[in-house]
Amino acid sequence: MKNRQLRKLFTLFGYSLVALATIVFCVVFTIPGNKAIVWVVNHTISGVTISQLEHRFYDDEPFTLSYHSEDVDLELTDLAIDLTPRGIVNWKIRATLGQGSVKTHNNRAVKSSENSENGSVSLITLPNVFIDLNVLVDKFNYEDQNNHLQIKHTEFEASIKPSEVNIKHINIADIALQQNKNADEPEQTRLTKVPKLALPASLPIAFDVFLNAASVEQIRVTSKSENSEAAPLIIRSFMANIALTDHVASVKNTSLSIDDGSISISGSGSLSEVDFHAQIKGYDHTLTAELKGPWNAVNLSLTSETIHEGMLLARVNPLEDNWPFQAKLNVGTWQDLPFITLPEVSALTGTVELAGQVDGYQGNASLSAMHEKLGELSLQTTFSGSLTQFSSAATLIESDFVNAKADFNLGFEKSLSLEGGIQWQNLKVAKFVPYQTDLSGKFEFQLNNSDKGYSIDVKDFSAEGNVEGLPLDAKLSASVNENYDVNIRSLNAKFGQSEVSLSGRVADKLEIKGDWDIDLSPTSSLPYTLKGKGSLNVNGTRVLPRLFLDATFAQISSPDFELNDVIAFVDFNEKGKEALNVRFETHNGLVQDIKIDSITANALGTLKEQNISINVQTELGDIQSNIAGTYASNRWHATLSQSALKLNGHDFIQSETADLIVAKEGDFTVSPMCFKSGKDMFCLDSKRDSAAQLFNANVKLDNINLAIVKDFMPKDIDILGHLSGKASFQAKGNQETSLFANLTSEKTTVLVSQEGILNAVDLGTIDLDVKGRGAKINVQLQNTLSPLGRIFANIETQLGQTKPSLNAELALNRINLGYLDPMLTQLLNREFKLQGDLSGDLKVQGEIESPQIFGDLRVTGLAAQNERSPVKLSDSELVITLNGQTMKLHGALKDLDAGTLNLDGDVNWQDALNLAMHINGKSFWLRPQEGVEFKVDTDVHLDWAGDQATLKGKVTVPYGRIAIKSLPEDAIAVSSDQVFVDEAELETESLPVKYDISLQVSVVDDVKIDSFGLKSYLNGNLLINKQNDTPLVGSGELSLVQGQFRAFGQDLIISKGQVGFSGALDKPFLHVNAIRNPQTTQDGVIAGVQLTGLATEPVLTVYSEPAMDQAQALSYLLNGRPLGGDDADKSVLLANLLISQGLGRSEGLLQKVGSGVGLQDVNVGTKGSGVDTQVELTGFLTPSVQVRYSVGVFDSLSEIAVRYQIMSKLYVEITSGLYNSIDLLYRFDWE
Repeated sequence: MKNRQLRKLFTLFGYSLVALATIVFCVVFTIPGNKAIVWVVNHTISGVTISQLEHRFYDDEPFTLSYHSEDVDLELTDLAIDLTPRGIVNWKIRATLGQGSVKTHNNRAVKSSENSENGSVSLITLPNVFIDLNVLVDKFNYEDQNNHLQIKHTEFEASIKPSEVNIKHINIADIALQQNKNADEPEQTRLTKVPKLALPASLPIAFDVFLNAASVEQIRVTSKSENSEAAPLIIRSFMANIALTDHVASVKNTSLSIDDGSISISGSGSLSEVDFHAQIKGYDHTLTAELKGPWNAVNLSLTSETIHEGMLLARVNPLEDNWPFQAKLNVGTWQDLPFITLPEVSALTGTVELAGQVDGYQGNASLSAMHEKLGELSLQTTFSGSLTQFSSAATLIESDFVNAKADFNLGFEKSLSLEGGIQWQNLKVAKFVPYQTDLSGKFEFQLNNSDKGYSIDVKDFSAEGNVEGLPLDAKLSASVNENYDVNIRSLNAKFGQSEVSLSGRVADKLEIKGDWDIDLSPTSSLPYTLKGKGSLNVNGTRVLPRLFLDATFAQISSPDFELNDVIAFVDFNEKGKEALNVRFETHNGLVQDIKIDSITANALGTLKEQNISINVQTELGDIQSNIAGTYASNRWHATLSQSALKLNGHDFIQSETADLIVAKEGDFTVSPMCFKSGKDMFCLDSKRDSAAQLFNANVKLDNINLAIVKDFMPKDIDILGHLSGKASFQAKGNQETSLFANLTSEKTTVLVSQEGILNAVDLGTIDLDVKGRGAKINVQLQNTLSPLGRIFANIETQLGQTKPSLNAELALNRINLGYLDPMLTQLLNREFKLQGDLSGDLKVQGEIESPQIFGDLRVTGLAAQNERSPVKLSDSELVITLNGQTMKLHGALKDLDAGTLNLDGDVNWQDALNLAMHINGKSFWLRPQEGVEFKVDTDVHLDWAGDQATLKGKVTVPYGRIAIKSLPEDAIAVSSDQVFVDEAELETESLPVKYDISLQVSVVDDVKIDSFGLKSYLNGNLLINKQNDTPLVGSGELSLVQGQFRAFGQDLIISKGQVGFSGALDKPFLHVNAIRNPQTTQDGVIAGVQLTGLATEPVLTVYSEPAMDQAQALSYLLNGRPLGGDDADKSVLLANLLISQGLGRSEGLLQKVGSGVGLQDVNVGTKGSGVDTQVELTGFLTPSVQVRYSVGVFDSLSEIAVRYQIMSKLYVEITSGLYNSIDLLYRFDWE
């Protein structure tokens, strides 16, 4: 019985177990069972909702889970779970989430259970299971009152064992955190101490944790409030490898990157000590950090070895309140300051030391630096601080600029306050402004900033010393607050003979009083004059002020202007009937070299209604206007009437009233204001509207006589014509500004006057069109109906460029060069004849500094000459072709006698000037100076490359005439043995280029010289050479052919003449033989001179054939006969030689006189000796009839004789003088 009951009991338990297993299986492992679970959860757990579940929870199919409460909203969308069992305690779980969000509605403080230092901490352990976990989250959001966090594309894979958690990787694409600060959020409690770092005795973790690889592609943190938004912090990438084993945390390959740098960290730490290393790399610096030691004495070192070289060594104990520490910073030589832009400061070096705790520390600093203008600066200071204040005492600043001592105290416990002072000596500002100063003074101040506002109190500011040698003594005591209430307790300044004082208050009530007496004269560094007296009184209220200003100045001047007898008077009182009375006057002034006769301005009325008159009289013209103004609704409306403008004798009268409206915002409107003078008229109007962001201005001209600009033109240049057209400018909002102008000048003539001669250039009608949009401007200029020709120009450029560029076109159509004849004659101060037509088309592109030029220019029918020009052209042609920065030149030049000179060359100026020119001429005339002319045949090449020029080729001279009457003063060199005492050394300027010359000069055919008594034909060859820095040398020979030379009173015949060159061109070698005319020399003797040696040191020798002594040879040379008995003394011959040499200076005149009366071979000589010496003039009427005239040197007796040669040795001579006689003479020859 008992067994049967037991069997029934087991049977019932078995059925129940099977039924329970069946129910569990149906609920857990079937879709209807899972839906039943959803129904129970949705209806029993408040705030939880599961929806869109069509399969089992773990079938990797999406469903939605949400939870809503007073404090938090949770939403998980497209959540899918894949559960794969590998055994009873071994599972693989894979979860995916499309989007998740958590939003909290308040910031309730979370209560945490605090354990005492000796209390126990529950040990965290892992269940005895093995799980492989893989999680994918597409997007997750977290939001509370102040933060919004968004995480995108998260992938997480880990394995969990009873003894460890191994996170294989965490990959996140993007993390964005936005921090918002509400205006009504209570301010954080100010920090009064830094609490100690509380470390537990051990970590409550009974397993190891490994984070093998964590990466975030981008982290973006932004912070903003209602009034501002800080620049975002962007971390470009983050990677980490962290392990926690045996209560020790190890960090490897952990780094993050930002825009200009990166941070990498490695090391380990436990509850007893730390050992971490970090490297921070920036754009131009690298910082190495090390944190090492036990927690109660952590050593910190920071080292920089780049441009900001330095080292920070510190020791800190974070296990005590306020973290006691000591630190020392060594600053290397910094060429600039990190994070601060001060380009003037460099070479910063020094040390900073401090010790104590965060809420109470002391320190000192010793720093020096170089300032671009101040030179070396040094700073010595001691300081102390805490969490509520920072103060510095005995701060010393020393430099060549100033020596100063400062102290201050900065408090920030409840509000910001700053109090301190600075004293200085030997302040010199010459390195900043061009004034010499030596000032000492002090500055004591106090600044407070609290919830009630800020205030600044200048307790004492004083400065004394001298500026530019004038004494200065200035004192100020004043205060100001955030309502702009100013209290000037006192302001007194004395500078030289000048004094200024001011005191009073500016608040709801006004009370200001000031006086000045200024007597400032100009100095070299202060070129200003200010001499005058005055007073200022302001009272009343800000709304209803009362202002009285009365000032007179004898002179106000600067380098740009000068005003004399200046009166400034202002009387303003809102309540009075004549509330506004303003007067300004000045006489006999000067502004920008324009003489000002007088300026007067008067204003009477009230703030609401005013009558204003303005009168300006200058040497250029006069201006006067009457203005009636009213002020209402923050707008001033003025009516301008009876305005007049006088310019250069032209009176422009305002034709009708015009309105000017000015608004408080700065907007204004000027209705069309027109002025007329006879038929001449111009109008202008303008408008500015800030609401519409609009500004425009318009000008209209009608038949304006250009003569009114005479006083604005350069001296001796006038312009005539009549100008009409209009111009406008407009700017609107962000749109591009626009400029338009269309002007026409008819009958335009430029007059140039010089020395009473007036020349006119008729330019005809000139049209000018200007169009601008934004920074681009297009200008078109052309003329018509001008005898000069037609010019057209089209120019485009863009303003505001660092390197300005342009795009221009220029067209010249038959410019008549002959029309410029009078002007060129006047400018060159000599007669100039020019003819020809200039035509061409040019295009200019690129930067103005190095433009590209394309096109061609052609001059046809070119003829040019003046009295001093070496070249006279006729019917010539020039063609220039430009291509970028290269040019081709072709010239076909002709002289007046059909001589030709052809030019062909290439020019390149892209990098440096390069020129290759071929000059080929035939019978081309050159007239370098009066009396000198040549025909030349040329075949010459000129090359120029950079700073090197080369001239080579051949020049042939087939014809030439040299007839020089006199030499310029500088043509005769000073004797080499002449010495100037205390002569200043002259600097010799070197030529800008080096040059080589290789020229072959051939003188052939018909080249003749007739100068200074020399008459001869020339021929020969000469080679001229020069190499770089060597002197110009020549080699070759020129011969004198059929030559005569006038010397010693005789026409000497050149029997042999050679001029040889072998070196410097100014030192040729001479070999010249010149003899007396044998027909005028007795006895068939040949007498002459021989000239040899260098031209600078020639040797002169008298010789004869047959040979005889020098006295006889000299007698034949001078007189054509031998010495006689009466003048046998050789000293007489010497006297005769000297006298003939002196008379030789008049030979040119005597030759002309003799030729005028029919005499040939006119000679000057002497005869007699002692007191009987006579000067004798001889000449031949015919070869057989000689005329002789003699006059005494020491008496006034004179005689004239005519000798007729009957036979070769028989003469008849008729003499008339003191005695009259007829003689028959016969000449005997003695062997």
